[in-house]
Parts: sequence; structure tokens; C-alpha cells
Amino acid sequence: MPETVTRVGAKTKVGTLVGVIFIGAVMMAGLGYTVYKSAYKNEPILPESVVRREEPEISIKDMFPMMIYKAGWPRRVSGVPSRVTVADVDKDQKPEIIFGTSEHYIYAINPDGSEVPNWPIEIKEYDGASVPAISNNGEVVIATKKNLYVFDGEAQIKNGFPKEVDLTRENSPILADVYGDAKEEILIYDNAKIYLMNEDGSLVGGWPRNVPGKLTSVAVGDLDNNGKDDIVYTTFSEGKVFSWAVKSDGEEITKFQKEFLINSEHVSVALGDIDGSGDLDIALNSYSGNVAVVANSGKLMFSNLIEENLSPLALGDVNGDGNLNIVVAGIEKIHVLNDMGEDIDGWPKKTTREKVEFINLADMDGDEKVDILGTSFDRIYMWKSNGEYVKDSWPLVTETDGGNFLTYPTLADIDEDGVLEVLSSLSDESIYIWNLSDLYEKSGESWWPMARADKRNSGSVLQE
Repeated sequence: MPETVTRVGAKTKVGTLVGVIFIGAVMMAGLGYTVYKSAYKNEPILPESVVRREEPEISIKDMFPMMIYKAGWPRRVSGVPSRVTVADVDKDQKPEIIFGTSEHYIYAINPDGSEVPNWPIEIKEYDGASVPAISNNGEVVIATKKNLYVFDGEAQIKNGFPKEVDLTRENSPILADVYGDAKEEILIYDNAKIYLMNEDGSLVGGWPRNVPGKLTSVAVGDLDNNGKDDIVYTTFSEGKVFSWAVKSDGEEITKFQKEFLINSEHVSVALGDIDGSGDLDIALNSYSGNVAVVANSGKLMFSNLIEENLSPLALGDVNGDGNLNIVVAGIEKIHVLNDMGEDIDGWPKKTTREKVEFINLADMDGDEKVDILGTSFDRIYMWKSNGEYVKDSWPLVTETDGGNFLTYPTLADIDEDGVLEVLSSLSDESIYIWNLSDLYEKSGESWWPMARADKRNSGSVLQE
């Protein structure tokens, strides 16, 4: 194992237990829980007071029951966590929760809160900015500015790794099948350069590739239906945003080269069938308020200024017409756009007090319609597809003293009961899991269950 990588037990790395205090007994559900304090960084956090909070002025006041947390959660960890990813890494046919932290650790935790054997591990050069990508065979892929790491479910580093790279910032790796052989290649990048590596860590011919301007966002997907993933990225230079698409050999797909009068370095790009043609289109939006779509044919479908300070976009079929909608949140509104860049019936909806930073899309309650989750600071709201704000047991809230914020949530059925759980990390060094099985009997399809759409960080929504 490289000297930069250390396997650690959670308790040995955070110190000795000092002064564990457990006061009282389990109280009735409506009255909350008693205090439990621990010096262990990976012990459960049990709230000190009743968890019933008034929601912001999004709609009428409502109260939220604390017992919706999954048993054993939330949990403290060592360092500020990245957003979480869910996948079966130890091949026990059950999902695990994987994330990194600012204290250089990579965790793999079972749904009951126990640690997967041999995890966490420490990568001394890792700073928590790179979110792990998980391959189809459960390998955990981590990128730093200096190296690319691949681990198996037992936290053993894969033969031939780490592979040295030369990057100026730590971004999340992306997995793609660029040869159409059911194997996954690894893409990592920084402000000016993209690496594309085979699964053994060797460079794909013609890579790394320097890009014009500042690289702002990357997505992968099969644009020409040849069974091979293509690479789409956006750049920023001279006050404009540019879109690009290339094949695995570096060949430009020129019809997707577009120029946008968008003066923003903060751009997100995603792929999905927005016009109903059956092919992947390219959608992008900027923090400055622009949303644009390039059709698979290369035609610019629209480029509209929506409102300032837009969140990263999410894609899903909100109105059930078979085409993907683009969902974004501004300072005061959530927008659900059609293929002409117009809000669909029932939208936009005002959020009034708090800026929604992240959007998730899934059928949470099993009614075969998309629900929209919006995350703002330390709480998560939900709207129905028709724009109705769900006030029954929402928003989901955290135990925080203020000033803490959630990362992009992940939706996954980690206890395999047919109902999606909501997972997110908080900046106070904790991981939260909300259990919704007391609210819903089942959940349905997930469209955008996590940031960048899936565990591969692809940014691509594939429809059957």
C-alpha cells in the first residue's frame, strides 16, 4: 500500500473515549430523545432537545417529527464530509454509504451505521473535495491533484495504482464506457486539462487533452447511439461560455460546438432526452441565470435568461409527457422548464425566504409522479409535480446550532424496503439519513437521485 494511504480504525484515529454521558431513558416519540455525548467521531448523534421546528415562510407553518431519522443516524465522522454515494462495494448484495472527508479519510459504512471492514482509509493528500465514483463492480475511485486511486471493497488498492497525474484542483472522477465494451474508463480533470484513462490506469491514446479557456463542467453519454460514451464539457473565456463534445480518440463532434453569451464561470452541464427525439441532448445552466439546450441534431433549442443565482440543474420527466424537464432554483423560485425554455403548468413556485441550492428528482411516495426536493442550508423541502408544496412531515431538518449547511442529498433505498431514504452530509462533520418508511409505503422511479445523476458522476439521464 502506498505510503500516502493508511488504513485506520475509526476509534483509533479520533482518540480515546472520554466522559460518555447518557442521561435518562427513551422518551415518548413526540418529546424527543435525551443527550448522548461521545468523543468517538463515528458514534451516533442523538439530539439534545425536541426536534420540532417551524419551517421558513414557504407556505403555512408546520412541525416536523424527529423520529424520521433512520435508527443510529445521524453520525459524527472525522472531518467535513463530501456528498455521499451509495453502492455495494463489498459485494454482500447490500448497499453501502461511501464518502470522503476534509481530514483525508474515505469511509464505507453499512446502513446500520457499522463500518465496512478495513474502512475508513486515510489518503494524506486527499482534501475531501473529490467525491468518490463507484464502478459497476464496486471499485471506489478517488482523485487528488497528484494521483488517481482505485480501491476494492476490502480497501485494497488495485494493482497498478495510484497513477500519477498533474492537476491544479481536486475534482470528482467520472466513469464512462468509451469503447462500448462494458468496461469503465476513468475521466479526471481540472481547470484546463482532461485525463482519460483505461481501467488499468494507462492513458487512452491522445489524452490528456488541454482545453481552450477555463473548464467548467463535464458530462458523459452516448450522443450518437453507437454504444460508446462521448465526452461533453463546457469552458469559459472572454466573457462567454462554450460547449464541446469529443469522442474517446479526441475527435471533435463539431455540431455541438456552441458559443453562449453567458458571463459566468459557474456552469453545470447534463445530458438527457429533452425534445423527445430518443437521443441525448445537451443542457447547461449558469449561476448568472442562463439556461440553454442544444438538441442532438446540433440545433440550439433555446438559450434563456431565467433569473440570477441559479442552482445546478437537474433533469427529470416532471409533467409525465415522456420528455425530460430542466429543474433549477433561483433566489426566490423553483423553475421547471420544457423544451422551449418555458415553465410548465403550475410552475415556477416561490420559495420566499431561503435560497434552494440543490435539486433532487424522484417519485418519493409511489404515485408514479416526480417529486421535487429542494435543499436549503440545513433543511430539505418537497413539492409535487403540479407545484403543490408538501407540508405533511416536511421539511426534513437537522440538529444544528446555525451556520451549518447540507451537501447535495442522495436518494437511495439503503434498507431495501421499497422506500427511498434521504442521505446528506452536514458541514458540522456529520452524516444524516432520514427514513421515510413511516410516511410512504413505497417509492417509484428516481430521475436525479444525486448530484451528477449517478454513482459514476456521469451527469447523464438515460431513459428506457
